[in-house]
Amino acid sequence: MTEKTFINSVSNSKIDVIQLLLDILAKTQSDYCLIGGLAVNAYAEPVVSLDLDIVILSANIGAYLDQTRRPSKRQKDLADIMRLREVNHELTEKIPLSILQKL
Repeated sequence: MTEKTFINSVSNSKIDVIQLLLDILAKTQSDYCLIGGLAVNAYAEPVVSLDLDIVILSANIGAYLDQTRRPSKRQKDLADIMRLREVNHELTEKIPLSILQKL
């Protein structure tokens, strides 16, 4: 059973929700990465995980720059930006200098 088949059967979905999400991200040319349990399922024996964690670069940049957010949330946003940059160095040009200096 593939990971996508697994999640679609666990979620009892009539449509391929993962593919739908990936198609939207591709259409909008969003820089993203899947993290958490579903992402691990892509590399290991699948286990039940009904949550989908996704990082979208532009959203994380905006969230990190929001001074009203809790410091722990902003630190997680910074870590997510760092993780995206580690696997795709071309993203560096999309990250504001004020954030790059903290990475």
